[in-house]
Amino acid sequence: NPETSSKMQRMLLAEAEMGLRQVGLARQRLAEGRYGECQRCGEPINPARLAALPAAECCLGCADQARV
Repeated sequence: NPETSSKMQRMLLAEAEMGLRQVGLARQRLAEGRYGECQRCGEPINPARLAALPAAECCLGCADQARV
């Protein structure tokens, strides 16, 4: 179905664009010496979390709170 295919392409493009924005923000934090620091509480982000999600902005605790 061409309509479904087009919708899927738009969703994939939006997801890729969001990923690029997140990487850009992570690079900015790195340049500013703030990479690995939670943007909400200021505590260090667990290295295992950064290994899994290099563009993570928040520690796991703050990310969980944000989802509630």
